[in-house]
Amino acid sequence: MKIEDRVRGALHEYADRIEPEPGSWARIEARLDDAPRPRRRARRPLVLAGVAVALIVVVVGALVVRARDDGVHVSTVPSTVTSAPPPVAPTSPPNGVLVGKRGGELVVLGEQDGQQHSSLGTFAGISTLTASPDGRQVFFSATGTSGACRAPYQDVTKLVPETGATERIEGGAGVAAVSPSGEWLVTGVVCDGPSLGFTNLVTHAAYGSDALGSRSTERSASIDVVDPLGWSPDSQRVVYRVHLKDDAKPHFYVGRLWPIVPQAQTEVVELPGGPAVTAATFVDDDTVALAETTGAGSTEVRRWTVAPGSTELPSTVLFRVRGRVVSLVADPSGQHFLAVTSAGELYRWSRGEDRPTRLGDDVAAAAWLPWS
Repeated sequence: MKIEDRVRGALHEYADRIEPEPGSWARIEARLDDAPRPRRRARRPLVLAGVAVALIVVVVGALVVRARDDGVHVSTVPSTVTSAPPPVAPTSPPNGVLVGKRGGELVVLGEQDGQQHSSLGTFAGISTLTASPDGRQVFFSATGTSGACRAPYQDVTKLVPETGATERIEGGAGVAAVSPSGEWLVTGVVCDGPSLGFTNLVTHAAYGSDALGSRSTERSASIDVVDPLGWSPDSQRVVYRVHLKDDAKPHFYVGRLWPIVPQAQTEVVELPGGPAVTAATFVDDDTVALAETTGAGSTEVRRWTVAPGSTELPSTVLFRVRGRVVSLVADPSGQHFLAVTSAGELYRWSRGEDRPTRLGDDVAAAAWLPWS
């Protein structure tokens, strides 16, 4: 049934129950006989009155229809509710997972089943892994061979998987991460630090930058150790962990630092969470994921928007992992995560999944690879 038919029926149902008083029609006819013949210009008010009556009928009819319980809803006022932003289109995860085992083996696993697909060699003391965007170069931190300035001391090495060739990039560094652009390598400088070291992989020029954002010095006297954890997708910012002297709890920061940007544009933002936060990584250019331990022996991963002076709380839980997460890595889309626990368990989680999938054990470090 059309809406106008329902309105017409509702009006008839309402009007049919109205009974005129005795003598009503006689009084109306007498008034019409006594009234003077209307002049032409008097028709305008009558027309306006007719329009008003028609509007009233439409409104009454609309209200009657809305009051019915047959599921029909006619909105008479434009909606002021803003629709939710469209969900991010799901993407497929990278094909492979690069894994550094605690025994030093460097292997490639399938991202779904965790089965080993290839081996890239053995390097004692692997602690961190990172790969170029095309996966043709792998960078890892492992036990140093060129002497020690102070513990912990490691070398950052580049490996070309196709040929197996290795090249020492930097000594006296702890942790390394390559930018999504493939242009920069950031390291946690130990021997000449503590500070953040930036190496241009194209020109091989090396720079130092203060992790707390100082524009006058490369290192702050209050820093004991600094560990870079990852880059924003646009290769403009770094997320890193800082251990301050005389402070047992780690601090996590996101920094836009020289030489990536001019010194005048230096900006450092401390992440929330306090001592319970154990790892962090970028989700997109403005969002990080934080791993936070709970009193129940597990770790919860949440999102947080990076903004100076923000009082925003981290989001609801994205996923939970049994144990204490010590490494958290997101793929370029920010939809697929790898988490390594202090017990050496490796988990994979993708947006839309109820729980993470366990991929392996005895793992020291992991990173996404576009091939397997």
